[in-house]
Parts: sequence; C-alpha cells; structure tokens
Amino acid sequence: MAISINGSTNVITGLAVGGLPDGIVDADMLAANAVASGKIASGAITAAKLASGVGGKVLQCKVNYHASTVVVTNTGSIGDTYGLTGNRVYGDLNTIAITPTSATSTMVIQAISGVTDSGSGGQNSTGAFGVVAILNNASTGAIDNSDYQLYPETGTLGSGWYGPNVVCQGHYASGNTTAQTWRSKGYSYRESGTNISKFIKSHLIIWEVEI
Repeated sequence: MAISINGSTNVITGLAVGGLPDGIVDADMLAANAVASGKIASGAITAAKLASGVGGKVLQCKVNYHASTVVVTNTGSIGDTYGLTGNRVYGDLNTIAITPTSATSTMVIQAISGVTDSGSGGQNSTGAFGVVAILNNASTGAIDNSDYQLYPETGTLGSGWYGPNVVCQGHYASGNTTAQTWRSKGYSYRESGTNISKFIKSHLIIWEVEI
C-alpha cells in the first residue's frame, strides 16, 4: 500500500511497521503514561536503564511457621557452637531449603519467635535467650544480632514471666546457585545452674533479592 496523508484529518496511512527512521520518535512525542507495562518486553528494563538509586527485585520468597513449643534446656558449659557466643544450647525452630536463582543475588533472612513461661525455676540469674539463623548447620553465614538478646533473665524480668519476642535478621551473598538450608534456632544461655527457654509460634522468612 502506498503512503498517503489525509489533508483534512492529518492521518498517515500505508506506513509499514518500523517504517520510521531511527530517532524520529523522541520523549516529547510520547503522551504521558502511553507505554503500558504490557508493551514492555520481559527483561527489557535492566538495572543499567534505571535512574541512580532505583532498582532491585524479589526473585523468590519462602516462609516457614512453627506453632508448637520448643523447649531448650541448658545445664552445663558449652563451647562456641557455630562460631557464636559460648555457653549456649540451641534448639531448631524453623527450617527452609532454598536454591538461589542467581549467583549475584542476596539472601535476606528474618527469624522471629515468641517466648512462653518456662515454668518454676526455669529462669536463671545468669540466663539469657534469643534466636539466630544458621546456614547449613555451619558457622559460615551464621546470623546473630547480639551476644545476649535478653540478659539476665531474673534480674530483668523477675520470675514466672512470659518473655518478649526475639528477632534475628541479616543478609548473605548467595555467591552461587547451590541449594541452601537455613534454620532458625532458639538458644538458652547460662553461666551456672539450669536455664530453660520455651519458644513458641516462630517464623522464618527467606527472601532472595537482586540489588
């Protein structure tokens, strides 16, 4: 079809797709909000095309919830398990297996747990409790926000109490696309005597993000 211009309506007909030379259509010729998301090819907008400070996306997210009580009892001196503060006994609260989709992504870890009454004699004057996140049951990648999240127990809260929530969060560079297993673990710390910590209604959330 030949190209024709209607002098009354100023409508051009017969122009083939791609018929305009490069550089003809500029930003000024596009109406506001003219390019809808459905017109943008998947993956067309990369981080390099975004303004400074804009970018990032969630690649995947996994959540694990455990409603039941986990009892952690500490009766003796313990080494620095997972390369963290010593004299702690750990109990598994939540577990998530996740395989990064990108070797350049960042894993964002969020662990939280409630704490309930540990019973008569459960709280110790040199006792503490908290939660950590452990990668592959090893010290590499272990996330611990404090040496003692709440210490001393009886000096701070008295006896016969229901403890506050404990939280741990951090990030870890994936580095590869090898499967990972993250565990949130509640710990009971003591220097002498017996310390009992009871964790309940715990969550573990793992985000894989590209920054």
